[in-house]
Amino acid sequence: FIVFSLLLYKQYTKVKQLNILLSFNMNEIKQSINYSKRIQEAMLPELSKIKLAFPQSFILFKPKDIVSGDFYWFQEVEGKKYIAACDCTGHGVPGALMSMVATDMLNEALVHIKKVDEILAHTNRSIRLALKQSSDDDSTRDGMDIALCCYNDKTNVLQFAGAYRPLWLIRFSHAEQSEASKNAYELLEFKATKAAIGGLTEDNQTFQLNEIQLQKGDTIYLASDGFA
Repeated sequence: FIVFSLLLYKQYTKVKQLNILLSFNMNEIKQSINYSKRIQEAMLPELSKIKLAFPQSFILFKPKDIVSGDFYWFQEVEGKKYIAACDCTGHGVPGALMSMVATDMLNEALVHIKKVDEILAHTNRSIRLALKQSSDDDSTRDGMDIALCCYNDKTNVLQFAGAYRPLWLIRFSHAEQSEASKNAYELLEFKATKAAIGGLTEDNQTFQLNEIQLQKGDTIYLASDGFA
């Protein structure tokens, strides 16, 4: 009984030490990821700037694993407003790393190009080059889906191009009919090109450009597949 008790105590002590070590390591990892979250959030566009550009807008951003592979992007250049909902491969830390790469590539593309379809084509080539992607079996397959818009408030025209992510437009009826009819609306979907940014997509991939003449009261929605 004494021998059994000693063995049991040794096992208990060993398990306790392993739990302490595991708890310490988990705490270290969590602290590292939480700090990574601060860095990722610093890279996201300021909500105040988006609100200034689109006063009636909102953003729902709820990362699954502290840091996120999904992100939103905004820039204002030469009086035009660019905004996107982006969905990178993976969740958590791998997805967050991809989001940093993708953000940098979008910013770089906008320096040279202003049409949304050409921005996506340029970003596709840049990501493939940065991640050394090819048709080889051991090549990385990481990439991004995206819905990208450019709004010109002088002409009230919205340019849209997407890589697997569509755009939804809700348009209310303005006909002089009954009160019930005035509240009627239609849901328009502008489909994306069925190709991702990076990954298995070829360097010469092109993306469809949509130009939408907006009307008063139109509402636009962009989203990743994380929120249907």
